[in-house]
Amino acid sequence: MTKLIRHLSNEEFVALAELTFNEGIGKSSFMGEARKLSRFCDAIVVSDYSFGLPTMNPIVPALWLNSEEIESVMGFYIEHRNPKAIFSDVLAGVESSLTNVIISSYENSSDFGTCLELVDGIKLTLEKQSKARISEPHRLANIGLSSSYMIERPEDSVALARRYGADFVCPPETYDISGIIEPLVKRAKSISMHTILRTTLYASPKTVKFARKFIPEMFIPPEFVEAVESSSNPLEVGLKFAKDFVETIRNLEASGVYLVMPQRTEVYKYLPDITGKNTSGVD
Repeated sequence: MTKLIRHLSNEEFVALAELTFNEGIGKSSFMGEARKLSRFCDAIVVSDYSFGLPTMNPIVPALWLNSEEIESVMGFYIEHRNPKAIFSDVLAGVESSLTNVIISSYENSSDFGTCLELVDGIKLTLEKQSKARISEPHRLANIGLSSSYMIERPEDSVALARRYGADFVCPPETYDISGIIEPLVKRAKSISMHTILRTTLYASPKTVKFARKFIPEMFIPPEFVEAVESSSNPLEVGLKFAKDFVETIRNLEASGVYLVMPQRTEVYKYLPDITGKNTSGVD
């Protein structure tokens, strides 16, 4: 059982943080940032898609993290990868002890069905392999699902995710508390499903305006946009917004938060105030 799943099972509020890796960054730089960031979260997400651009396969950076006992989560987006390739990558990752996975579909809500089938296929394959092993321990995956369908049908999507074998749901970023987040978390709790909710640490008015204009389903409050634009320290406003959001979802009894980090390492020192975590990164 991974640290992430153990904490979820113990009903501890968890924090994931996304750390982008691409070939232009380099291993030493990536790992240096990962060591700093791991003090303030339970696991680091490395994804094949970030900030609107495809990145490299997450298996290699996830292996780097695990080699230093930093828990990792591999993120796959089906819009940018063939589902069969993702299937193979997840199985390959599990063989190398990379067992935390989030499978996402954002651009088309109808792709949620493909995600469900992918999770189901991965789970069934790993269960068959596990039963066939005699002397080796079981090798299974902890899989989270994320889809724009969760924004459209929060309660139905959670039930489907559970039916197809997902271990947790991690819906797209949204701030519609009463219309989306609350019913999703409530439904998830009723069927013992974990929910990890996303929030971006906004550091500039440009980022906020872009998100509000081009991703209307996020329901970013207009008063937050005004506050960021009028502030001489927009990062401070963005950090407070994230802290308030985390407090809100804690009160709703969500399972955790997924932090989308700005490419500014100076924000790390503020994370304990947001996540409530400040550890060595090793459990």
